[in-house]
Amino acid sequence: MNSRFRDGFTLVEVLIVVLILGLLAAVVIISVNNASTEARQNSFVSCLRTFVSAAEYYRFKTGEYLGNAEPGQIPAGWDEYIEVKKWIRKTPIGGHWQTADQAASGFTSCIGVSFDGSDMTQDTSFMEEIDAKIDDGNLSTGIFRQNGNAFYYILAL
Repeated sequence: MNSRFRDGFTLVEVLIVVLILGLLAAVVIISVNNASTEARQNSFVSCLRTFVSAAEYYRFKTGEYLGNAEPGQIPAGWDEYIEVKKWIRKTPIGGHWQTADQAASGFTSCIGVSFDGSDMTQDTSFMEEIDAKIDDGNLSTGIFRQNGNAFYYILAL
């Protein structure tokens, strides 16, 4: 009897293993990407809450609301209440921090993020997920709202 021993894998067996590894890699990449997105959202919410607290303290100490300031610029007198470098750099989700007053936003005072299209911009569904962490999940009601290409936490109506 002539017996033959196999010295390796067939091409089909190798392709099946490669396919399985590819599928596993895709699942891992999707999971990591989702975790990264949620981490950036949570970081944004944390920074926003810190700035909101600082704005409320500013109001308590000065009796005034924050005024309007261009994206990445510090409102007059507020630099004593915040870490300036955290305000002037981009937010964890892209865009720049901004304050707005009645003339700029329609609200007495608000803090938020403005996207000018020059860097990472977030779509409405992404920002609705952030709104759900802060407020009611609806960007047209509550204390976190959309106004054009900006999304604001309303300090005072």
